[in-house]
Amino acid sequence: MIKSQGLLPFMDVLTGLVGIIILVNVILAVDLAEKDKIPVRVLLKEEEAPAKGTQRRPVYMICSSAGILIGEELLPIPESHEQFKALSRAIKHAVESAGEGGYVLALIRPDGYKSFERLRDVVDNLGFRLGYEPVSSDWELVPQ
Repeated sequence: MIKSQGLLPFMDVLTGLVGIIILVNVILAVDLAEKDKIPVRVLLKEEEAPAKGTQRRPVYMICSSAGILIGEELLPIPESHEQFKALSRAIKHAVESAGEGGYVLALIRPDGYKSFERLRDVVDNLGFRLGYEPVSSDWELVPQ
């Protein structure tokens, strides 16, 4: 007597094989995407406001968990009154050196929100204009 078998066991094996092939393809695609990642270089330069013909001069300050980078100087995230005063002096000097139209443009790394909060407090107390832009942690910021 011949027993007839259904296709269910074969379909289970076939479905499992297709699932494994899809998983391998996804892993390879993610791996290749990471290797082909193009580095991003952001050039920091002055902007001109076309409507009024005035020149705005951003003073870039990079906020990260390491501190606040103003030009070449990395200041710690202020915790004490003296550190707040040092940050205030550095910001005031940098913005006034930019001349008329100078303002603070904070570039905020993903881990830099705490330093941005402190920077914002100091800039508000000094009465300067403040702009901000979130930036990726793997972007290379190049002053021009």
